[in-house]
Amino acid sequence: MRRRLLTTIAMAMGILSSNSALLAGGFPVSFQADYVNITDSEETKGKYYAGPEGMRMEGIMDGEAQILIVNFSESVSWVVMMEEGMYLEVPFNPEDSEAYTTPCPPMSVNQTMVGKETLHGRNVEKWHCERARGGIGKVWFDPRLKTSIRVEEDRSIFELRNIREKRLSSDLFQVPAGYSRMPMPGM
Repeated sequence: MRRRLLTTIAMAMGILSSNSALLAGGFPVSFQADYVNITDSEETKGKYYAGPEGMRMEGIMDGEAQILIVNFSESVSWVVMMEEGMYLEVPFNPEDSEAYTTPCPPMSVNQTMVGKETLHGRNVEKWHCERARGGIGKVWFDPRLKTSIRVEEDRSIFELRNIREKRLSSDLFQVPAGYSRMPMPGM
């Protein structure tokens, strides 16, 4: 369980760091989508919800249902483990996200918009983000949603599909009732 939990936290923090919408404390347009995350040959699919209040991802990791919730007003993120009936709380500092002012993550040494195109019916900007450690990540950034809807980096792809702009319930950005807080591993 510890390995799965640490993998989930690492995946969640990677997704958060590549998402420039967090800098302003939320997404300007509420939407829901399906997501797919492919790392090496392992594929994870699920649901993605985003709006001014927060962001939520629901999916199956290592055969178990999990939810990642980021609540902007409370400056916190939660990893909810459905089968265990528990959640892990991780502080989220909105001030730290001010570095994410472009579609490229802060460790990028060179950021270049290489064009505009349509992806899944959305008008997007395509960016190349050169990393300090080498290599170039490719990002398809939706300026209306203020989020990346496809990120290709090394041997991984994260993509939002079936995007639907819609009003979302604020309950999506809270831990479901009846779950117990779990202490942070290794602390």
